[in-house]
Amino acid sequence: MLKNLLALGIGLLLSLVLLEGVLRIYNPFPARLKGDKIILPANQVYHYTNGQTFTINSIGFRGENPGADFTKRYKIFCIGGSTTECSKLTDGQDWPNILSAFLKKDDPNIWVNNAGLNGHSTYGHQILLDDHLQKFKPNLVVFLTGCNDLGRIELGSWDSLQLKKEQVDWKTKVFEGSEVVSTILNVRRAMMASKFSLGLYPISIDTLPRIEVSEEQMDSIVELHRPAAMAYRKRLLKLIASSKAYGIQPVLCTQPALWGPGIDPVTGIDIGSLRVQYTDVNSAAGHWRVMEYYNDQARAVAAETGVPLIDLAVKMKKSSAFFDDGIHFTPRGSREVAYIVYKGLVPILKGP
Repeated sequence: MLKNLLALGIGLLLSLVLLEGVLRIYNPFPARLKGDKIILPANQVYHYTNGQTFTINSIGFRGENPGADFTKRYKIFCIGGSTTECSKLTDGQDWPNILSAFLKKDDPNIWVNNAGLNGHSTYGHQILLDDHLQKFKPNLVVFLTGCNDLGRIELGSWDSLQLKKEQVDWKTKVFEGSEVVSTILNVRRAMMASKFSLGLYPISIDTLPRIEVSEEQMDSIVELHRPAAMAYRKRLLKLIASSKAYGIQPVLCTQPALWGPGIDPVTGIDIGSLRVQYTDVNSAAGHWRVMEYYNDQARAVAAETGVPLIDLAVKMKKSSAFFDDGIHFTPRGSREVAYIVYKGLVPILKGP
């Protein structure tokens, strides 16, 4: 029995060593986050089978490369998760790129980059700001947050340890540098994001089943989210404080979504009664109630700190023409987001 267990242990160890070697050569799930470090691949071009192209520039983002006059440009970074990165949209269709085109018509000196990272919440935004973006001395950052923060109260023990950035023992350093562990953690983060997000894949809302959820049920679910929403509020405050400390003007955006009460103008379908999978509310109206609870935190933080707020959740219509699932944008929706953000930035850029 002991020999069998020993043989099994050795076999497992050898398999992990082999897997580690394979992942270091080729990792089909490239890690964007290793320990407390965000990894930004540069100068990459991905071609999808549907003909779309996703290009990463020389500093690891989507958008214009820094030029020789970079230090003289007015620099803007758009920070968020998948609804900012727009990985399902081909180059030029992501809303930060369209925003750049709008702004350049007013001022050719403006430079915009898409610093959205799929699956990232305000935890990742803080690391990105501290370890990468502040080095470029941006003038302004636009935060589109909320979707990936649903239900997240605090980091797990592993993540918390990484964010302390203090001396750790050799075992932690070994795990931090492991491709196997990094891959497992990043797959887990992606699963968490998918669990709490409002949509993942293109859908036809006329095929979704219906469900009725009472006001009392929705209220009780919202109350369960109170600890996570309050934690989200604290993280927003920290992002704002950090931005200001770096000499950066922060701008907050609320999270829009297709889900919610109302009639879809394209199909005439009552959106609110649709059954939404992977949620703790089940109905589109109920899920929007939860999302708005988090949006309310952003509104309150903006009012408290005097930071400009672009209320996308209010200004963007609920239409299947704008969303290819519950939350990710179609090309038309991306342009709508860009225009709303542009109109919100114009008075900020003009100044008092």
